[in-house]
Amino acid sequence: AVLSLNNISFDAFLLESMVALLNGCTLVMLPEGSEEDPAAVAAHIRNYAVGFITMTPGRLAAYLNDKSFRRAASRLESVICGGEAFPPALLRQLSTLSQARIYNQYGPSETTVGVTIKQLNGANQITAGRPMANCRIYVLDKQLKPLPPGVCGDIYIGGACVGKGYRNQPRLTEDAFLKSPFEPDELMYRSGDLGYWTDEGELALRGREDNQIKLRGMRIELDEIAARLSLHPQVEQAAALVFHHHGQPLIAAYYLSGAPVAERELLE
Repeated sequence: AVLSLNNISFDAFLLESMVALLNGCTLVMLPEGSEEDPAAVAAHIRNYAVGFITMTPGRLAAYLNDKSFRRAASRLESVICGGEAFPPALLRQLSTLSQARIYNQYGPSETTVGVTIKQLNGANQITAGRPMANCRIYVLDKQLKPLPPGVCGDIYIGGACVGKGYRNQPRLTEDAFLKSPFEPDELMYRSGDLGYWTDEGELALRGREDNQIKLRGMRIELDEIAARLSLHPQVEQAAALVFHHHGQPLIAAYYLSGAPVAERELLE
């Protein structure tokens, strides 16, 4: 059985539903809102003999704070994480609680979600792994020339997985979906992610070329937060950044003002 933890509008739902239904598995749907309750998730794992689960590392870390979920984790056969960086400490914690196969997956929505994957059990390095079937990964310089192992560059994605563009947004489509110089009649998606090839032929991620982050699987533009704060008439300057509190990534916003500003006004 495969447990669906994600809203149908989240790209990971494709992985949960298609993997289950195309392989004759049972797809277990949580009642709405139950994904925020680790005890309810644990009960579904036990009651429906769930063996396969996929989620962001941030959500997994939160679930593992719950005693009932830690017990239920021992029943799992496969855990796939993606959408943000996989912390080594989280891998160690899960490995002590479960014998499940643990995977790290990488891939944006524009390329039908997952494009690379790596099994982390016993791995010396957490990377994004190797390309999946029908997916091509390129690490290129600014002239779209391939870079050798160990040299960081822009990550482009090609293959049957690449979408056609953004609906009713031709300018964004033109910027992100390029004609591939490597495969005729094929589009190549410019991900905005940075990375390099390891000597073992695996993709190692090294952040973004812009100020976009991924937090709990959602894309967030830190510059947009700062711009929104700057709209307040008493805010002279604003900035946003990510920091870690007890191992969990959080967003902090800062502002400069010549007079006190009510927190409620900034939150709105």
